[in-house]
Amino acid sequence: MDINTFKTLKSRRLLIETKGKEEIEDLEKEIQRKCVGDLEINIHPLRKPRLKILNVPEISTLNIGDSILMQNPDLNLKKGEVVAKFGYVTKKMNRNLVVEVGADTRKTLLQRKIKLGWQICRTEDCLVATRCFKCSKFNHRLRDCREEVTCPCAQAPTP
Repeated sequence: MDINTFKTLKSRRLLIETKGKEEIEDLEKEIQRKCVGDLEINIHPLRKPRLKILNVPEISTLNIGDSILMQNPDLNLKKGEVVAKFGYVTKKMNRNLVVEVGADTRKTLLQRKIKLGWQICRTEDCLVATRCFKCSKFNHRLRDCREEVTCPCAQAPTP
């Protein structure tokens, strides 16, 4: 087993990073074998990157992946690499679409523009900060929170 990082967190938890999925599974089995019920193991699932496609024409989000495939043969994409998650309209009435892609596909799409319908659309990363509604801190959610309940207004910086 190759362990890259071993950190203790403020909440008396340990963060262990390994090189690959196999090492994670081996480490999980070893911990379960030695510490039968004493430790709780949480493996952080990796998510695919999300991209925003800007100024999307009126196309159904169900077949957006197929439309990108057919109209952009120079990108060399495969079926199922682009999965539409949701669309939204901005204040300026522009339609944007959030898609989930693989890491290699993300690099390809960020470097080029996409043809959709009769329009050429730009892409950019879709970054959303995860924030807890219980303690108002970042990088975790309410269901994983082990902190006390706090008011979000109390943590706002004062001028």
